[in-house]
Amino acid sequence: MRGASLGVPANLGDNLVDGVEGPPSQRKTHRNSRLWYVLLVLSAEKILQHCAVTIALAFDVGDIRLGVAVSPVILIALGAMVAALFALALWALLSRRDWAPGLLAALAVFDILGEFVAQGRVAIRITVSLLVAITILACAEAYRREARRLRLADG
Repeated sequence: MRGASLGVPANLGDNLVDGVEGPPSQRKTHRNSRLWYVLLVLSAEKILQHCAVTIALAFDVGDIRLGVAVSPVILIALGAMVAALFALALWALLSRRDWAPGLLAALAVFDILGEFVAQGRVAIRITVSLLVAITILACAEAYRREARRLRLADG
């Protein structure tokens, strides 16, 4: 009986999200979720990674262009676009948009397929980028399922 001895209802503040009124599903899936934190960190990593690779391709740092099977110009354009979309997904996570995990999952699939295209073969080298994209895909799906389960429990 939290707060009952002080004359305060026991459930006071239970529906607050960051001090603001909100449904329990948001409260339970936002800042309290480890998946949310993992998605934040991995999204930030993807933004930095795509910016770094795009810049490296643009300036041919370390002869990086020799290791790609597709035109570097196409990869530069796609890399900049994907970095911007990961930034949008990060913003969506921070502002608790329901579509954020879906966007992250789609970007992760695009990133996974992009590894195959960029390397130009089916038997690709396993890179950190590929492992992060697979982790984002799994975490985004788990986060969506958690949110769906909590919405059903609330409703």
